[in-house]
Amino acid sequence: SEHVAVCISAQVPLASSEVERIMTQKSDSEHTQSFIDLYYGPVEWGYGWCFPNKESLNIGLGCRVDKARGLRDKWGSFLSKLANDKDIKIRVTEKTSARVPFGSVSSRLIGRRSMLIGDAAGFVSPVSGEGISFAIESGILAADIATEAIREKSPVHIVEYDRQMKMKHIQELKDLRFLAGIIYKSEDNLELLFDIIDKDPVMSDYFTDIFTRITPYSKLKFKIAKRLLTRHPLKAIKLGF
Repeated sequence: SEHVAVCISAQVPLASSEVERIMTQKSDSEHTQSFIDLYYGPVEWGYGWCFPNKESLNIGLGCRVDKARGLRDKWGSFLSKLANDKDIKIRVTEKTSARVPFGSVSSRLIGRRSMLIGDAAGFVSPVSGEGISFAIESGILAADIATEAIREKSPVHIVEYDRQMKMKHIQELKDLRFLAGIIYKSEDNLELLFDIIDKDPVMSDYFTDIFTRITPYSKLKFKIAKRLLTRHPLKAIKLGF
């Protein structure tokens, strides 16, 4: 399905000194900062990741379900590459797999005395797979609406949850699906986009905001299109903006 992702992930035990060695770097102010690694290329319509914890690494690989053929083999190759690149021994004691609906909100977010939130409702970015911020927002709103429904003794008040969530986020998810279609269309598009981001600090900031959802893409799309067309016109045309 184009609207379901599948991922494999594992917590890999590692000494805290090793985690610090491979996942931190000095900033301009000489303070040590942790960072995360994202890997594009091991899978179609997805990416791999390596996140630091205190005494472990969270390593994973995910993509759209319809692009997941051979995912287990790619997972093994991805672990081998990480171990080689970071000069560590990766010992996977336990791994998990999951399916995540994304980018296609359920036609109905409510039922009798129930409201769908977060992943269950499809509130996940098609670009990054990020869903925590959506889950928090939808959870808070659901709690508020439930409180109001009880106070007003009106179970039907939960339709307000459906209305508000769709009003706030349907367009954002549509815009993100459009962007994902450009980014993941081909390896050439990925390379073009990351070349732009690498050389243009403004574009780098824009895409950092999109991936972390600090600023919704819907509020940045015109700025991004304008900068691409004025600063990187040939690449913008090749990308399909």
